[in-house]
Formats: sequence, C-alpha cells, structure tokens
Amino acid sequence: MKKTIIVLCLAIAAIVVMTACGNKSQSSAPAQDAQGGQNISNETTPAPADTPAPTETAPTEAAPTDTPAPTEAAPASGEITEDQAKAIALQAAGFSEADVTLTKLHKDFDDGIWKYEVEFIQGELEYSYDISLDGIIMESDIDSIYD
Repeated sequence: MKKTIIVLCLAIAAIVVMTACGNKSQSSAPAQDAQGGQNISNETTPAPADTPAPTETAPTEAAPTDTPAPTEAAPASGEITEDQAKAIALQAAGFSEADVTLTKLHKDFDDGIWKYEVEFIQGELEYSYDISLDGIIMESDIDSIYD
C-alpha cells in the first residue's frame, strides 16, 4: 500500500514538473505596463545612435584554418601518447615490448569517446586493450589467435 502511494505521488510530481516547464506563455501580443501606455516585451530594440553598443558580441563562425585534425594533433595537457598507452597495456598483461608482436596501436573515436586501441600477440593469445586518453584501461580482452 505504501509503495503504491509513493509511486502515485512521484508520478503526480513528475507530471506537475513537466507541465510547469513546458507551460510558458506564447502570446504574440506585447503586454502593457500598469499605466497602459507603454508596451512591455522581451524583444530587444535597437539602441539609439548616441547610446553605446552593448559589450556582448554575437558568436561568429570561425574561419577555416590549416590546423591538423584532432587525430593528428599533439596530445593535450594531461593526455597520454600512443607509446604511453602501449606501455600501460603491456604492463597490465605483464609483458615487455620484446615479448610480444604488436598488431594494432592507434587513437580512435568510438561511441563518443576518444581512446587508444592496443592489440598484441604473445604466444597463442591475442591481447586487446582500450585505453582512455587519461591512461585508464576501459576494456581488455584476451582471445586465442585461432578464434
């Protein structure tokens, strides 16, 4: 019984919040002040010529530059390099670079996240690591090379 009441109250509260957020007045006629003479609206009108212009500037579209694409750019502050990602993966697997055959090492944008993909083979096993740009292992997998 208590659960039903709580769920009902939460549903009502959610409906009230949703209707309050979407219930803004959409009137196109400007309101008038209490004295009835001057229109009040949220629209801005141009300032007279003798009034200084506002200090805020509208955002402008940046002109194209010859800067490299994000994958070619140098690592940002706090961002690891490919070599550091490789070292993190090798350390997690317990191998040195001389012990493995590196098969993949690149920066990739996947599911809205930049990461390094590191894959290498040692013996009959393939090791795969996804490492975030701040050096955290996001995913790891070990498979047989025969799969």
